[in-house]
Amino acid sequence: NLQAHVRHGTEMAKYFESLVRNDPSFEIPAKRHLGLVVFRLKGPNCLTENVLKEIAKAGRLFLIPATIQ
Repeated sequence: NLQAHVRHGTEMAKYFESLVRNDPSFEIPAKRHLGLVVFRLKGPNCLTENVLKEIAKAGRLFLIPATIQ
């Protein structure tokens, strides 16, 4: 059902967030909300943009670029 689907997505986001937090190459600039995890590579934004492009090419994950002010 829908509630179980949302809960599963939220749990997966929590798990992904823990992986990102434990990798010193990444940072989390915004608080996780439900299934949304905002992350970036430390350093210039072009690094994160290049990773996003490579992941999109593979077609296995769906990532959304964002700008945080």
